Formats: sequence, structure tokens, C-alpha cells
Amino acid sequence: MDSVCACVPALVAPSSRTAAARVVRSSRPSSMVATSRMRHRRDFQAAQQGVKVAGKYVVLHHKTLINQGDSPDPVVGYVVSKKVGNAVVRNRVQRRLRHLIHETQQRIAQGSLLVIRVLPSAAQANSAELGHDLDRLLQRLEAGR
Repeated sequence: MDSVCACVPALVAPSSRTAAARVVRSSRPSSMVATSRMRHRRDFQAAQQGVKVAGKYVVLHHKTLINQGDSPDPVVGYVVSKKVGNAVVRNRVQRRLRHLIHETQQRIAQGSLLVIRVLPSAAQANSAELGHDLDRLLQRLEAGR
């Protein structure tokens, strides 16, 4: 007994390059722009000189810069120590926080530095709990401006 494909091949039309380019330009990037990532020690130290608000799972250090320089977007850095857990746990918590910050990035002041220091209790928290804690801390930062 032979088997035969009963499906009729669909006609394939070439995609429009101009329409594809428009879609790409209008889409929000799925990750933070490279200029929005904090990489230098001096930036972490500068952020720690600013306002500090603590929650159940994270501590936020925030400093608004007078000179915005080349990057008007907020610059965000993460500190996840080994006290949080092994590498798998630390990376999971950091991925969750990166996703939450990406969704709420417009709430952070332009031209500012934000360091998110993760507390060991965050290892047992789910994304909803982390998000609630982060929202509450961002509201406190907004009220303090």
C-alpha cells in the first residue's frame, strides 16, 4: 500500500520588501537596545549615589543625570549575587526582570541610571510577584521625583 499526500500545494507569492521593511521599523525591539544596558563600573557606582528604594525581592538604585549625553534612554543594570542561588536560578531571575523592565521602560526617567539589585528572596518568587514588587518600587521612585 502506497501513501500519497492529499494536500494540494499552495501557491506561494513573494513578499513585499517595502511592506516588510515598514513592519520591521514599526515593531518594538524584543530586547533592550545595547545603549540601554549598563556595562561600566562607574555607571553602577554613579547609580548607587542616587535614590535607593527597597522592596521584598529587589532594591532599586536610581540616579537622574543632568547631562543626558548620547543616550536619552534610561540605562539599566542588574546585580544578582551568588546568594540568590546557582547560575540557573540567577539567570532565570535576571531574565524575568529584564522582561518586566522592557515592558515598563517608559516609566523610567529619560537619561537616568537604574540598578536593580536582586535579593535572595527573589529566587522563590514568580514573575507576577516580581512584577508587583517592581511596579510598587517604580511608583515610589516616580513619587519621589
